[in-house]
Amino acid sequence: MLAKLAYGDKDVPSTYSAIEQVYQTLVQEIMYEGLSVDLKLVSQILSDKLGMIYALFFAWQGEYKTLKEANPDKARAYFDTLREKVVNDMRIKGLIEELVPMVNDWLAKHP
Repeated sequence: MLAKLAYGDKDVPSTYSAIEQVYQTLVQEIMYEGLSVDLKLVSQILSDKLGMIYALFFAWQGEYKTLKEANPDKARAYFDTLREKVVNDMRIKGLIEELVPMVNDWLAKHP
């Protein structure tokens, strides 16, 4: 929900941070804890959409890391560009908007 609300603020660093929190939650609480298998059993659509966010964010991070390694002196500029790209990625925004009601519904059914 925080990521969805952050888009309305037009503040790139805050919005990026909220999207990164979604990504970190996916990695730490679903993937590392082995919950992705259970999530697929409960909701394949929810699992697929979370996986898409993960893949998109991971790809943007990979691009940033490649650029940073090639030219470390421009790391800050590359990071600023990364944040802009992630926040302006309409696929990520659309997935977050779709996921908020799905996750809320799932949480209501599985407290």
